[in-house]
Amino acid sequence: VTRLPLQTVRPFLFRDVVLEDELSNSASNPLDIAKQAELTCTRLVEQCLADVTQTKRSSPNLAQCGASPPRKRVKSSTSTGVNTSEDNDTSEPSRWELPAEPLVRLRVDLSGGYESFSALRFGQRFIGRVANPKDLVMFNHNRERLAAAQTRRALHSGLSQIPVDFDGEVDRKKVGLDVVEVEKLVRQYLSNLDNSGKRAGSGNPCTDEIDRLDVFTANELGGSLRQFVDKDARDAIQSVVESILTETVHHLRARQCPEAHIVPNIISFCHSRVMSSIDSETEQVNKISEVSDLTKLQG
Repeated sequence: VTRLPLQTVRPFLFRDVVLEDELSNSASNPLDIAKQAELTCTRLVEQCLADVTQTKRSSPNLAQCGASPPRKRVKSSTSTGVNTSEDNDTSEPSRWELPAEPLVRLRVDLSGGYESFSALRFGQRFIGRVANPKDLVMFNHNRERLAAAQTRRALHSGLSQIPVDFDGEVDRKKVGLDVVEVEKLVRQYLSNLDNSGKRAGSGNPCTDEIDRLDVFTANELGGSLRQFVDKDARDAIQSVVESILTETVHHLRARQCPEAHIVPNIISFCHSRVMSSIDSETEQVNKISEVSDLTKLQG
């Protein structure tokens, strides 16, 4: 085995970025925030590459480093018992070039409700310019963890006597919503109906007629939304809509109601599905509580 001495080291640059500080004065549009976050990371990577280039130019000795020539294998002659060595090679010292692509790592702090972007897609922009395009960005929530740890220590030591609404503090800083929050928002909007089918607190008959939810229930639309987002079921919403419309048509045909009573029957059928959903959820909760009580008794 021929051993080669290590004469150069690949540059390794770390940069820390806190999006809460960098994008504090940015717009609250989630799409704009995500785009600005990627632009900020791109700018930092470009700065790292520029620093490496400047270092090479200012230190020409780093570009090429003299090294002793590698030792060659020693050939032995079994017939004469004399070792023939090629160590006395008087050729010029070899030149070793500095690795062209540096190692760059961005540690991005997402504290404050910021969402991560695709690190693989981001790294593809710098293929051939950095040595680690696949793990160029590393996301963390260090600031939130530090604040939570400090709060827990303060509460345990009795230094903090004022209750703090941590959820409210985080919500005020958030620039995007996750899947659970979107579903909760949709359910809250769709469920904000009074018993007559009009939006509570509206008072405008025109908007009340537009905002009526007569055919579908909030749980049905919310469930289809979760299927669409979580399982990437692109036909989930359409399938639920077609299924509910088919059930409603069968219900009206079975009732053989006249045209004047179609709308009241549709509203009544929708209300009955809401009540049955509530009953089924109550039964499920009761079963879970019974199983939990039984487990505690057996334990």
